Amino acid sequence: MALVLCAVLAAITGLSSPAQAQEFTSPGQLAASHAKYEQQCDKCHTEGKGVVDDKCLDCHKVAKTSKFHWNYAQASKKSCAGCHRDHRGRDFALIRWHPPKDFDHAETGYPLKSAHALQTCAACHKTPQRWMGAKTACSSCHADQHKPTLGNRCESCHTESQFAGAEKFQHDSAKMKLVGKHKDVACAKCHQASGIKGRFRGIAFAACADCHREPKSGHSGGKDCKDCHGNDDWAKVSRGSALELHQRTRFPLLGRHADAACDKCHKAAPSAVKPGSKPGFGPVDSACTSCHRDPHERRFGADCKKCHGFMDFRMLSGPPWSHDSTRYPLLGLHKKVACTSCHGGSGPYPKKYLGRDGDTCLDCHKDPHGGPFASVAKGDRCETCHTVQGFAPADYGVDQHARAAYPLEGAHRVAGCAGCHPAPSKPSEGVLAPDGSKVIKLRGLPQTCAGCHKDVHAGQFVAQGQLRSCDQCHNKQAFVPATVFDHAKTRFALTGGHAKASCTACHVRPLPGAPVQFAEMKQSCQGCHADPHGGQFAAVEPVRSCEDCHRPDATFKISQFDHSRSRFALDVRHSQVACAKCHPSRPGTDGKATAFYRIGVTACAQCHKNPHTPRAGMQRGGR
Repeated sequence: MALVLCAVLAAITGLSSPAQAQEFTSPGQLAASHAKYEQQCDKCHTEGKGVVDDKCLDCHKVAKTSKFHWNYAQASKKSCAGCHRDHRGRDFALIRWHPPKDFDHAETGYPLKSAHALQTCAACHKTPQRWMGAKTACSSCHADQHKPTLGNRCESCHTESQFAGAEKFQHDSAKMKLVGKHKDVACAKCHQASGIKGRFRGIAFAACADCHREPKSGHSGGKDCKDCHGNDDWAKVSRGSALELHQRTRFPLLGRHADAACDKCHKAAPSAVKPGSKPGFGPVDSACTSCHRDPHERRFGADCKKCHGFMDFRMLSGPPWSHDSTRYPLLGLHKKVACTSCHGGSGPYPKKYLGRDGDTCLDCHKDPHGGPFASVAKGDRCETCHTVQGFAPADYGVDQHARAAYPLEGAHRVAGCAGCHPAPSKPSEGVLAPDGSKVIKLRGLPQTCAGCHKDVHAGQFVAQGQLRSCDQCHNKQAFVPATVFDHAKTRFALTGGHAKASCTACHVRPLPGAPVQFAEMKQSCQGCHADPHGGQFAAVEPVRSCEDCHRPDATFKISQFDHSRSRFALDVRHSQVACAKCHPSRPGTDGKATAFYRIGVTACAQCHKNPHTPRAGMQRGGR
């Protein structure tokens, strides 16, 4: 109809073609979407019929496949041009339909459920006023998260409520059936991928090692994991399998270890310790102290195997361990002592061993001295005087004794200890030293000379029931000579020649083996000196003593003798005569020459010849 109209108008106006006529006779510009057909009227119009639906459906095929649109058009009995008018300008909207708020999307053949029902129309119908042609496949709107794809039937695994979880998926339909503990494993543990793209195909699962890392290289020993482990509980393995496996590790189970439960050593990681947590079988510290409390507090290192065996914890025979590694090395006689001598009894280990490490001597040895010594620095420590090489001799010298109650002076400084500190003579006396010997007595000893020394004078100085002390005569430098003694305080003071005489000149032993005599000594000259006069002055009266004539000096010279006291006084010429003239020396009773003084002469004639005796001549002739 329109073409006829165009042709008539062209004839009237002299236009050469219908197109030229349309330029002037078109009812109006086509909408923007049809603008390209502005000069092609037959694209939409059919001569004699106008705009027919078949022409529209040739381009808009989706209009016939749309369940809602096609059903709605069929029900209204309208043609396409009846609703979608054109030639009304470029900006004219051919589609002027707005879905009502209560629009039932199910009428389109794609009901909106769950998460889809919450979406806006523009979320799926992105082109304005374009409602048909939207695809219903999930991948038409949603990117495939499973590349390489698992197919376009997302709904076979996922629901419209949420994508995550694949609630509708059944793993029994896959090649890898989930049994035992595998049922509880999260999907992401096996189906890992970069970002949010999961990998669900091409995953190796033929062997356990495809998914599970071997705890340690060589752990399986070439065996399949299923030979020892099951799907229901990975930790449960046969005892024989566990022991056989451990033989190939660096820690074969021997002795008591073969009876230990696995979880005693293979514990869960600290962050995963909770009820029902499983032990870990990764690298385990093989040091004994990683499982066992070290009773030695790491004093001997962490390698218990150096001294102890696997079968039990007893010491190995001939262990390399030495007491030198402790705080109390065994030296001297301690090397020979049996362990049980110090570490005996049935108490706990710390008390028997740790509590004794580095103790004092008194913890093992009884104090044989009855307590500490004030004269010794650290007098309560045995090692101040003794060494572990032997209890005797003690290292107690003169310097220590100087601080004692009886300092050593003079000759005492070089005296042997046993001289004053003897060992007990009776088995019942004293105490034993660590070496088994009797300990010498150190306390309660006498401090007087007589307490240690025998009286060499055999009691001579006992006077009135009291014993004179030795230091009244002697000093500590030496016993002889008795330099401290003052003879002037005795009944016989030493004067003259006596002062120069040696003690032994007067004080001698009266008998062999007898003590030197000091008491009850004779005080007369005759008590010590022999009478050179043969007893002349004692035989007859008057009896004379030595000092009557002699002076007590070194010369023993006769003092000025007063002859007038004798029976023959010296007068005139007699006083000038030498003594020896009248008192000549004659052999005495002992045969020695002795001057005779008591000669018994009183008359002149006894010494002098009578000068008046008549001469023979005179008698014959006379005067």
